[in-house]
Amino acid sequence: MLVDRSNAGAAIEGFFAGEGLAERTRFVGGDFLSDDFGDGFDLALVGNLIHNLGEAGSRALLHRLGDRMAPGGRVAIKDIAVQDDRLAPTSAGRFAVSMAMFTDGGGVFPASEAAAWLADAGFAHESTTDLSRAPGSYLVVGRKR
Repeated sequence: MLVDRSNAGAAIEGFFAGEGLAERTRFVGGDFLSDDFGDGFDLALVGNLIHNLGEAGSRALLHRLGDRMAPGGRVAIKDIAVQDDRLAPTSAGRFAVSMAMFTDGGGVFPASEAAAWLADAGFAHESTTDLSRAPGSYLVVGRKR
């Protein structure tokens, strides 16, 4: 199941069909911060969201996912890579400025912060990876304790 804004449905369902995944996936249009999307999930991908949600919104989402994951379920956070001191790369700094201007609380957050938020939401850190297929991005994975 993929939860996203309702207007994303046609594109997402088209992608699922094109990749041969239509029988194994389901799109649900709605707000993942407030709508009921069920529970018992094995995997949740939080892709390119935390820079929009900011710290408070991201923590709320991860706690919400922690309450809905199956035992041993994983959450994978993919977002823009920035060093712990937030000084590099400069492209992430420029992006952080735009997030500050156009979102409520958005910004760029190091993988170490995302991992700490996962831990606070009840997930054990499994891995952190710099993504070669998405340069300038990281993937942090946590497993529900």
